Amino acid sequence: MPLPNTPMAPKRGESVEPTPEHEDFMAKLREYHEKRGTTLDSLPKVGVRHIDLYKLYQRVVSEGGYDLCSDTKAKPLMWRRFAEEFVGKNQYTPAQAFQIKNVYYKNLCAYEISNHWQKDPPPKEILEEVTAKGGNVMGRTMDNFVRPPTKEEKEQAAEGSEHGTSPEQKTPKAESAAVDGEDPNSAAGNRTRGLRQAPPQRVLFQPDLSSSRQTRGAAHVNQSPTPGQQAPGSNSFVSNSSLAAASATLANYEPPSSYPLTLKPVTTPANNPDHYRNALKRKAEATMTPLARKYRHIMLPGTGFIGPNIYVRAQMALQSGVESEEEYALHHLVKISHERGDKYRFDQFPGLAEALVKKVLQVSSLFWDVEWDISYDDDMADFYDDETLNGLSGTSDAIQKLKSRLPLVTTDTVTDARWNANLERVIEAGLVIRNMCLQNENAQYLARQPMVRDYLAIAFNLPPHPSIVELQHYALDTAEQILVWVGDMGPDDAVYVSLLELLEKSEDRGAIMTALRTVARIGMHLPDPKRLDGISKEILGRVGAWLMVDDEEMKNACLDFLFQFTSFADNVEILLQNADSEAMARQLSRLLLFSAKEERSGRPSTGQQPAEDKTSGFIPKLSRSVVEALLKIEEPERSSEWLRMCFLPSKESEMTQISLWQSYQSTFSPYQSHLIAGDFIKNVS
Repeated sequence: MPLPNTPMAPKRGESVEPTPEHEDFMAKLREYHEKRGTTLDSLPKVGVRHIDLYKLYQRVVSEGGYDLCSDTKAKPLMWRRFAEEFVGKNQYTPAQAFQIKNVYYKNLCAYEISNHWQKDPPPKEILEEVTAKGGNVMGRTMDNFVRPPTKEEKEQAAEGSEHGTSPEQKTPKAESAAVDGEDPNSAAGNRTRGLRQAPPQRVLFQPDLSSSRQTRGAAHVNQSPTPGQQAPGSNSFVSNSSLAAASATLANYEPPSSYPLTLKPVTTPANNPDHYRNALKRKAEATMTPLARKYRHIMLPGTGFIGPNIYVRAQMALQSGVESEEEYALHHLVKISHERGDKYRFDQFPGLAEALVKKVLQVSSLFWDVEWDISYDDDMADFYDDETLNGLSGTSDAIQKLKSRLPLVTTDTVTDARWNANLERVIEAGLVIRNMCLQNENAQYLARQPMVRDYLAIAFNLPPHPSIVELQHYALDTAEQILVWVGDMGPDDAVYVSLLELLEKSEDRGAIMTALRTVARIGMHLPDPKRLDGISKEILGRVGAWLMVDDEEMKNACLDFLFQFTSFADNVEILLQNADSEAMARQLSRLLLFSAKEERSGRPSTGQQPAEDKTSGFIPKLSRSVVEALLKIEEPERSSEWLRMCFLPSKESEMTQISLWQSYQSTFSPYQSHLIAGDFIKNVS
């Protein structure tokens, strides 16, 4: 990854860009090398790319110069980074890193010392004419620099060391070719000087089979030569040392150890069924028709193809419009949105939100003679008919279009199975939207969809029918989550007007509380609070009445609504004029003192003793009939029953065992029937 503010690696075959700065730099660099007496490679090449010396000089100087970039502790792998910038990252980057370093070393190092550091560079004999390995160029002098030997010097040193070795240790290359007394300086010697010498002929070892003891006369008998002897005048290359080594090898010879034989099992259907299965598969492929062979790698339905995951399958099934597919999709989407709603996001599945909103809009077709058609062409907005909704900017008159149609269902609660099945799918789609918008990311995504506000307005204006109560509650929950992210909602918006009408007419406790919270959330629009306009006298009166109800959730919803409504001074005047201000003030005062506890400040005087706990001296008084009923119970059950009748467990009070015994004794002593103190305390403890 290239470092910030660094040039990217040029493309393959791209030449160096001839800018005025580059040309001026190269002119100065050529003049410098002419004065120094060195050769300049003005367009060096590393790999398949040319290196821009001007940019390379600027980069190295910006990193601290050649010596700092070559310091592996201060800047490790710095030349490798330069190679990735100027050549590109590839499998040869480590080798190209040294090539980049060598290019800078030969062409720019001395120039950097002279012009950037304003110092005298080392002579070219210990700079340009030696390798680029190592660093600390500025501290290099003729006295402290040890020049590494060249390749020729290494070869000469190796040849000189070979002359000092014994003939047995010489390599065949070091031996001179003098065969049959030829002069090395002769023409024949010159012809064979460059040829390889023939290897010495190997003589097989023939052990002496005769007796180890020999007579004197047998010693003069001319016997066949043995490996340890050499006939005079013979041209044998076998030396005594090689024969001794061969003898030692034969003497130390040991036969190789035997290893157990590895057996390969015979392939049978029992131990290798895959072999026969693959053989049958290859046989079947050999007999395939050309068409079957063409589509053999395509997994068709029913051939083991798993298909897409459940999320994509559910979305595609919902978009298909087939009733059975929609039932399958909505069943799984309800389960997914309930169990994995925190990880299921609309922006990860484009088109899912639009498909769900399109499905819930079909509720209009159950009550009116209308089939909505969604258009995404603003140019044709002036030509939309009464059954077309604008999918890009929303339809402000959707309610007017809906109420102009012929109603299909009025107050009749008897419906057929097909109608119920369609309504059930619509309700499931509304439930999926409600579950998913509980996540902030999904709520913000739906707030940017104009069709969602059309759905909410239509759901709030459905005719009063018992089958749509669940859908309207889902729509209210959805509105509570997404309207806080809507910033362009005015007092004439269809959703806002529908919510106010619901507060005026509805008697459903859950719908009223959700509507109050939703309107309050509309007023929470940031960064500045939004004024709640259009609040009628009837709504304010109902809110004041709801505050009187002994319902904590209803009170909280009313207080949230009043808090947002009274954030503007004009609304405070409207509230005082249209509501029973005296009753509301008394109720608000009581709410302020709800669960309040009286606390007395001050400490008792030094000599004053803290008051004793009244519980410790409490003696319960029971009626005679109750005591007589307890006397019918035998001890120790009687004492336990008395304890349960007279006392309750409490963490805030305490009572000593003596006080408890005194209470028990005062109750049963007139009847001369009670336990002694030890037995009583043991029983009640």
